[in-house]
Amino acid sequence: TKKDVLITIAAVSVCLLLYLVFGRFIKNLFQNDFAGYFAGQLFLAVLALGAAVFLKKTDLFKSEGRYLSKGWLSAGLLFVLLLLQLLLGLPEIIKATITGTELILFLGQMFLVGFGEEVLFRGLIQRTLHRYFGETSVKQVLTAVFLSGAVFGGVHLLNGVGAKIPLASAVIQAVVNIFSGMYFGAIYYRTGKNI
Repeated sequence: TKKDVLITIAAVSVCLLLYLVFGRFIKNLFQNDFAGYFAGQLFLAVLALGAAVFLKKTDLFKSEGRYLSKGWLSAGLLFVLLLLQLLLGLPEIIKATITGTELILFLGQMFLVGFGEEVLFRGLIQRTLHRYFGETSVKQVLTAVFLSGAVFGGVHLLNGVGAKIPLASAVIQAVVNIFSGMYFGAIYYRTGKNI
């Protein structure tokens, strides 16, 4: 129902608002940037899990495993692009001087960013939109994927406020994330809604 869509969007908005307000405070509690960013993303992941429990939508962690292979095939392009990006950045990565603990915290932060965002945007918003629009036609599925991608990209405009980056950069980031959100949404749908 429209009520379910509005409640889900409100709950996700509250999570993002709490993250925006308290995330920076949590990050600043730590002298080490790696630990601070990890703690901030852990806070977002806890908020996302809390929203799923509050909305009684913990079924988002269940899926039909038979679709998982389709999702991995769909995600293949993303893995190739990430590998290319890693290779292009390798000279800078080699120059970096970070400790083993910082590397673990960085990798943990990257996992938590993905986990928190996927629970909120694919698991809660997109799943709710699929229920609202239905899944009997390609148009219905694409509508849910497009709208969840648009919300995902739009929320990244907040980086222009919270992260103190120039508005033009936040707009570019938002546009890129609209398309990546639709891509992630398609993968999510093709994997049988597997977070």
